[in-house]
Amino acid sequence: MKQNRFKQRLAMLMMAGMTVSQLNMPIFAVEADAVDVDGVKVGYYGQQLLDESKQATTTAAQIYVNINKAWKDSGTGKALIYEVTMDTDRDLSEASSAQIQEYLVEHGLDIKLIYNQVIQAIMYDYPEFYWLSGEISCGLGYSVAGNKLKVSVEIDKQEEGVINTKQAIDQAVDQAITQINQTNPKTDYEKVVAINNYLVESFDYNQDASKSDDEKYRDAHTLVGAFIGSGDVAKGNVVCEGYAKAFKAICDKMKIRSILVSGTGNTSTGSENHMWNYVEMEGNWYLIDVTWDDPILDGGAQNDNPTKYVLVGGDEEHRHNNGQLSSTSDLKGCFTYPDVNDTAYKVTDENTDTNADLTFLDYCIEGEEPVKVKDFMSNKLDYTVILPNGTASDAKISLGGKVAAEGAICTPTPKVCELKNGMGKAEIKVTAPDGKTSNTYSIQFFTEESMNADLTFLDYCIEGEEYVKVKDFVSNKLDYEVVLPEGTAEDAIIHVGGNMAAGGATFTRIPEALKLENGMGKAEVKVTAADGVHSNTYSITFTIAKSNDASLSSVLYWVGGKQYDIMVQPGQKEIDIEVPYTTPKNAQIDIMALPTNSKAKVECKPIVLKDGTGTGIVNIVATDGKTTANYKINVKVASSITINQPLSNIK
Repeated sequence: MKQNRFKQRLAMLMMAGMTVSQLNMPIFAVEADAVDVDGVKVGYYGQQLLDESKQATTTAAQIYVNINKAWKDSGTGKALIYEVTMDTDRDLSEASSAQIQEYLVEHGLDIKLIYNQVIQAIMYDYPEFYWLSGEISCGLGYSVAGNKLKVSVEIDKQEEGVINTKQAIDQAVDQAITQINQTNPKTDYEKVVAINNYLVESFDYNQDASKSDDEKYRDAHTLVGAFIGSGDVAKGNVVCEGYAKAFKAICDKMKIRSILVSGTGNTSTGSENHMWNYVEMEGNWYLIDVTWDDPILDGGAQNDNPTKYVLVGGDEEHRHNNGQLSSTSDLKGCFTYPDVNDTAYKVTDENTDTNADLTFLDYCIEGEEPVKVKDFMSNKLDYTVILPNGTASDAKISLGGKVAAEGAICTPTPKVCELKNGMGKAEIKVTAPDGKTSNTYSIQFFTEESMNADLTFLDYCIEGEEYVKVKDFVSNKLDYEVVLPEGTAEDAIIHVGGNMAAGGATFTRIPEALKLENGMGKAEVKVTAADGVHSNTYSITFTIAKSNDASLSSVLYWVGGKQYDIMVQPGQKEIDIEVPYTTPKNAQIDIMALPTNSKAKVECKPIVLKDGTGTGIVNIVATDGKTTANYKINVKVASSITINQPLSNIK
């Protein structure tokens, strides 16, 4: 119940303002009962930072999640792990960084403290971040603009060699689990014992590292020494930290909830710093100390029982004294340990059958016969079912199946799944006869309609006009070409629309309104089906119709520095021009032909007279690029002062 409330609270926090980019989950899956926040598993100590009673919960969540993402893959430079812009009650543009930090603390946002708390939590939740020890510096940035304050936090990315080592540790943990599973442990108790025994048999306590602070022994405290070895630290030759972190790393992958605990241990020679683990079993916490289970070492004495400290309770815990995760004064008390059960874990004689499989899985639409899921396999848990055409978008469906083991119990969730927009998910939990082991099978249902991303028609309109349906539209054809009427403005605004074939689908215009450029443009309509997965994108390429008008409107010509014009009548193909008698008999007459459509292409050349006469040709090509027309122009010099142009045409 506590975990369910926590997950609901975290979901609300994410909706309220968490803005973190989506990347894959970290290589390691943190403890079995970790909470997923934006693809990152938040472990036991991280969850305490996100408790609703703490300040700046959302800030801690973002930093915790983004540090994990920044260190998933190798890289160079800085990674932004937190950024927020806030309103301030005064202008901080002249304030120093220290003054801004004080302001933030006064207003409940102590970024440095929150960052250091998160680092401590990650160091204990993620032992695979082996390079973490103590404080890790970060870059705090402040930007002020009037009463706006922007705060950012950056950390160093990890280079390729560091991440490669992390991946090598991951592979080594997998190999260890393979060996552990060869002992065929079934219950969680058997798995914990098997992990303990594997580590006791594989590891040796590093006496030299325990007595020295020399940097060369650093990896004796990390998973590097535990699973790989380096320099002066042989593989498996570690101190208590190496034992405890190795135990947690294996438990995390085997879905057993375990945490790291640091404090002091009371040995035969006195008290010394120590690290061990707590393990949760059936809702209670127990202590396990793999270091002291090593036959060579039991607090300084010989130990002949390699499981002496496996899942012990408070009655045997007196030799272990819990300490603080950090010795830094401002971090003391930030984290708490769970209460250990009063007595050691006891194995009962209850049913130990761990078979939580189904032999088949079926579903039933209300009022119809059950249908078995195709290609069912007992070790495959997740299925997708496409319901028959015609299934109601709000149909009610129930799950069923047959258990493989007598005494196993099936619990469907919900008891009846009611589809919404043709979609729904139902689960059935199978609890084995032991009452502990379980499998949860799930089916994601879709109706054909819920995957329908079709339009029944596609239309468009020039702004201010009526919508016009695209001709010859078919739903499975996505690309269309539309020729707009001649005369449409070359920068016209076009709106595209359509009608969705299925309910629950959504419609997006790209762009919302298209503005033509030089009479051309392309608009798209994306239809996303109700399932949110299937989509179609319809596109229309717009052009404006070209004119076939190749007619001539008028002809201008120049004689003696004066301009004359002649109007051309419809259908007229030959134009006669008589120039003043004073014009030289071999003059060059400059001609300009004006087409009726100003965008038509015109070709004409000056006419050179010979003995007072000359002829020229005007070629016109319409804007459609196909239609052409030729006009003949005849020029002669007048025999007297009389010319054939009215005085009104002389300019």
